[in-house]
Amino acid sequence: MHQPKKRLAKKSWAFLTAALTLGVITGVGGYFLFNQNKQRSSVSNFAYQPKQLSVKHQQAVDETLTPWTWNNNNFSSLKITGENPGSFGLVRSQNDNLNISSVTKNVSDDNLKYLNAVEKYLDGQQNFAIRRYDNNGRALYDINLAKMENPSTVQRGLNGEPIFDPFKGFGLTGNAPTDWNEIKGKVPVEVVQS
Repeated sequence: MHQPKKRLAKKSWAFLTAALTLGVITGVGGYFLFNQNKQRSSVSNFAYQPKQLSVKHQQAVDETLTPWTWNNNNFSSLKITGENPGSFGLVRSQNDNLNISSVTKNVSDDNLKYLNAVEKYLDGQQNFAIRRYDNNGRALYDINLAKMENPSTVQRGLNGEPIFDPFKGFGLTGNAPTDWNEIKGKVPVEVVQS
């Protein structure tokens, strides 16, 4: 007489345990899925906003320069690009008539494409810079490579890549700054210290 109740109790406990386990698994899985989708959507919502400057660094952005990677498939897979939040983007003056495809002609490696393009701009005839964006796509500051000291004399690393020395030269206007305070006045400390 008492055995059916015991069986029923055991079945109830088994059912309850299974339900709780399933609930925990569903909850944890849902949490991770939600966070992953949230991160993905924040990246996909990112867009260039070259006219919308970060208030903190308004003096550090040259508004005459426009994104170089914008709608440009040749550079879309580069690590240095403005397509992701908090990243760097290539910018250049609007009146540049340099054909990007001619710079990257017969070059299959994206990193070499970038280096070739940078070298082309180091002659100082073109206004070329690397722009930092915040997580909302607002321009924070420009590192103007065309205004380095002796831009035509390129220092090279072991693999032949151009080396940029911020202490000997980049500036946003006029001559390249050589003084710590002058650099700090134009570019955020995070760049100076890197």
